[in-house]
Amino acid sequence: MRLGLIDYCNSAPFVMDLQSHPILGIEPSLGIPAQLNAAMARGELDVSMVSAFEALKHQDEVFLLPQWCINSTGHVKSVMLFSRKPMDELRDASVSLSSHSATSNHLLKLLLDDMGITWKPESEGEACDARLLIGDPALAFDASPYPFVHDLSQCWLERHGLPVVFALLVLRRDAAEKVKGLLEPWLERLTQVKASLKKGLGPLVHELEKRYPHLDVDMEQYFSCLNFDLDSPCQSSLQQYGRACHERGWLPSPPQLETFNP
Repeated sequence: MRLGLIDYCNSAPFVMDLQSHPILGIEPSLGIPAQLNAAMARGELDVSMVSAFEALKHQDEVFLLPQWCINSTGHVKSVMLFSRKPMDELRDASVSLSSHSATSNHLLKLLLDDMGITWKPESEGEACDARLLIGDPALAFDASPYPFVHDLSQCWLERHGLPVVFALLVLRRDAAEKVKGLLEPWLERLTQVKASLKKGLGPLVHELEKRYPHLDVDMEQYFSCLNFDLDSPCQSSLQQYGRACHERGWLPSPPQLETFNP
């Protein structure tokens, strides 16, 4: 089973668990979401953590594995718009999107569109009026040149009263039969790690601090912002996000991900 895992600290407990308890036959690959999105679309991975937007975009080719996601209700701390102006003053401003992301880029576009703000996409972040960063780059970023910092998860909560689902776990439909025997034991490990994280990081704090010394962040506080359960509010938010993206022509069809249970 070719398995794609997000190479950010928010997914590190799941990566570290598989490294500590390898399962014969599972070949893990690490990458930022954009890399995993592309590899999954090319058929180079059988199962992968991917951007929620990308899962919706390719929903005819994948099954949803509901045992895992990354979501946040309110501040997430790692999906941030760093801006020289307040968000509601970004009309005709230059905005740099993240090369790491699909979900967060479209989340920002939805938020700005809902505010009636037109803006200019730019690739050169440092010269822009605002720049979007996600994951570890957002946590490590020096925000001092940008007096206005907007947490997009908090912005979505204030507008819609719902969490944001940033990443999902999906299985390629054409690999389902091949990997079924390996998928179940790994999902059991995944569920155990999730249960452990609900009690706090414990000794994992020191492991994460050693693994990510460049991130000046309180790991316990950061992980308290994250949730890995695809619960009912998350499903509602995912539907709302997907419908909004479809209505604007960014997704080919309305959200209708089919769940796979091994």
